[in-house]
Amino acid sequence: AVKGHSLRLLGQGVRPALDLPKIRRNALIEIVPISMGCLNRCTYCKTKHARGDLVSYKPESIVARVQSVINQGVREIWMSSEDTGAYGKDIGVPLPQMLHSVVDVLPEGIML
Repeated sequence: AVKGHSLRLLGQGVRPALDLPKIRRNALIEIVPISMGCLNRCTYCKTKHARGDLVSYKPESIVARVQSVINQGVREIWMSSEDTGAYGKDIGVPLPQMLHSVVDVLPEGIML
């Protein structure tokens, strides 16, 4: 336990839910993870040991998170991952397709 909170170690291939509550440092910006891990192809890198194999979030989950945080007043969405270019290779969804899904639901004035 850290400061009275319990921690759970997730196994490889398990994605934490995108709808977990969070405290933002900036109420107008949300950082949305699109995947975790990597393809394990860089011989010099230790990410593969720390984060494991690539596990991408489904576009529907990302879109739902984006819509949820916009309703909470967020005006800027940052997408993040350890290996952004590899997004979707494990679930068969290309990165541009996921991005189009997100852009389709963005109201005017929201930055991606």
